[in-house]
Amino acid sequence: ARFRAALLEKQLLARYFHERVLDLGFEVGPEPDLSVALFRWVPKDGSDPNTATQKLLAAVLADGRVFLSSTTLDGVFWIRVAVLCFRTHRDLVDHVLAILERERSGSQN
Repeated sequence: ARFRAALLEKQLLARYFHERVLDLGFEVGPEPDLSVALFRWVPKDGSDPNTATQKLLAAVLADGRVFLSSTTLDGVFWIRVAVLCFRTHRDLVDHVLAILERERSGSQN
């Protein structure tokens, strides 16, 4: 029962992240079935989305509290959020969202 509850929490956190990052204006991949979500930044100024997304990932990693991974699918650079650790809860997901919102606001010029 504890394992099922922990797994359900991680799935719900991935879905929560997916919805919130979409609300912040990021492009997202498919709705998560499990606990992994994809997203990327497509700047409104027409600059290269792959470069912008790579810079965004660097900013998140520089914070040092979380590790997000990346992948390139058909030439498109995506960031992956994998909510797996039993210590990951909504506060940490919200922390990542705050970094993304801050960085997105700085790159919209």
